[in-house]
Amino acid sequence: MKIVFCILLSVIVWSCNSKPGLNRSPRSQVDLNYIPVSKSSGFLSVNLDLSANVKSEQLTAEMKLINSGPETITITAITLLPQGGMTAFPNEGNIKPVVIQAGKDTLTDITFNPVNDVKVYQATGRQGHLKPEYKVSIAYKVGDSANTHTLDMTTHSPANDYDLYSSRYAKPYTTYSFNTATNFNDLQKRYMDSLKLSLNNFAFVAQQELALTGVNIWMKAICENDSITAEFLVVNHDAYRIKIDPDSLDFLAGPGAATTSKAIVIKKLSGSVTDKTVLEKNDRALITLKKYFIPAGNRATLCLKHAFMWNGKQPLFCDDIGLVKVSLP
Repeated sequence: MKIVFCILLSVIVWSCNSKPGLNRSPRSQVDLNYIPVSKSSGFLSVNLDLSANVKSEQLTAEMKLINSGPETITITAITLLPQGGMTAFPNEGNIKPVVIQAGKDTLTDITFNPVNDVKVYQATGRQGHLKPEYKVSIAYKVGDSANTHTLDMTTHSPANDYDLYSSRYAKPYTTYSFNTATNFNDLQKRYMDSLKLSLNNFAFVAQQELALTGVNIWMKAICENDSITAEFLVVNHDAYRIKIDPDSLDFLAGPGAATTSKAIVIKKLSGSVTDKTVLEKNDRALITLKKYFIPAGNRATLCLKHAFMWNGKQPLFCDDIGLVKVSLP
């Protein structure tokens, strides 16, 4: 009786912990596995086994590289490409050349953290959710030849496995873009004309970019766990000086909304770091803002009128700018 009970208990525990389609390692890391692929090109054969950790969004390519020819084969690069994403290089940088002697084989594990969705990355700075398909490209040379050959392999996740991953982990990202359906361009241009900023002033607002005469600002933002994190890349192309007032830069959930405490960090990417809040010509800075923030409706406001001061005296912008909430994808 005790033996039967132990067997039954083991079955119950296994059933409760088993996750169909998603493999769980002993360290409780959930993996999404892709269908193994084998392919040959000339005397090079490759067996590829790709898996992804759904928590870290890191992919691991386990490969067996086989040289069946009479000359050495040198692997010069291995890259990974998601559908709708960007070509990714190994996390450690491009691999050192791997030499496979004639008639020999070798095993290698390479990890990637690819940008899976370009639009998500541009708007939020995040990689985007894992894709159901990836292409792995292997560049190689044979013997002393200077010619480079490429072997491309495409692997898919089983449909049921990917559907399960999507339902559990691929939640939409909440972000904000600049409201382009306003007369901001005209108002800002007239304001810059009044400052005599330039002889040919212009202003242009796109979803993630503000482009003014001499100044470009790119925004990435994401809302998570009752907070918003935003990055602003600011580039000054002109001869005038820009003074950043971090206390005046803010996100508000809507018109008349009350502000809350925030954390702002300014990192100078180029130019003098004596005063990180000053941008001279050709200086670049990255501003990171994080605050408690609960979206209210589909609109918000970015307070920037007094956050960027022209020559340290007058606001560079004529007014704050409206934001539109976006869900991706």
